Amino acid sequence: MSDSTRLLDHYRNSLRLGKVKPEQIEALLAEFKKNPEAKLASIFHTYEEMKSAPPVRWLINNFWQAEGTTLIAALAGHAKTMVMIAIAKSLLTGIDLFGYSRFNVVEKATQVIYLIPEIPMGPAFHRFSTLFGLDEFIKDGRLLISTLSVGRRISLAEPELHTKCKGADIILDTLPRFRRPGANESDAVGNQELADQI
Repeated sequence: MSDSTRLLDHYRNSLRLGKVKPEQIEALLAEFKKNPEAKLASIFHTYEEMKSAPPVRWLINNFWQAEGTTLIAALAGHAKTMVMIAIAKSLLTGIDLFGYSRFNVVEKATQVIYLIPEIPMGPAFHRFSTLFGLDEFIKDGRLLISTLSVGRRISLAEPELHTKCKGADIILDTLPRFRRPGANESDAVGNQELADQI
C-alpha cells in the first residue's frame, strides 16, 4: 500500500468518525493534483517536536493521566466496576484513591461520564449511591451515568455524548460492550474500530 493510499484511508476513516471536515479532504486532494510527487508528511516525530512536547499531566498522581487512556483489566467478578467507581469518586471528591496518599488527586474532575451498559439502573444506583455515596454528584449533573435501562445500545459516536464530553473524564465499563454488535474480544477489526472511536 502506498503512502498516499494510507493517508487517504486515514482521512476516509477520520471523515467517517467526524474527526475531519469534507473541505479538509478536498484541500488535500487539490494539493495532490497540483503536485502528485509531493512528499507526504512523515509519520515520525522530529527531535524538536518531541523535545517541546508537554510533560505528562496527572489527575490522580501516578495513576490517572489527563488526555490519556487508562485500561483496567481483570477477570469477570474481580471488582473492576468497584475500582472504576472508586476512581470516579476520587476524581469528583478530591479524596486520595484507595485512601493511599501516593494516589492523591492533583486536579478534581468537573464532570465524570460513566457508561455502564451491562447493568440496569437500580443496581447502578445502589453501587454509586449506597456503597460510594455519590448522590450529590448525580443530582447536580457532575456525574452522568448511562445504564442498560436506557433501553438501547449506546454508541461512542452518539452526538449527545459528544456534547457532554469536552473536559469530562469518561469511564467505559466494560470496554467489550462498546464494540460493534457481533464482534468478539479477539476480533482484530472490531478492536480497531473501537480504538478509532475512542
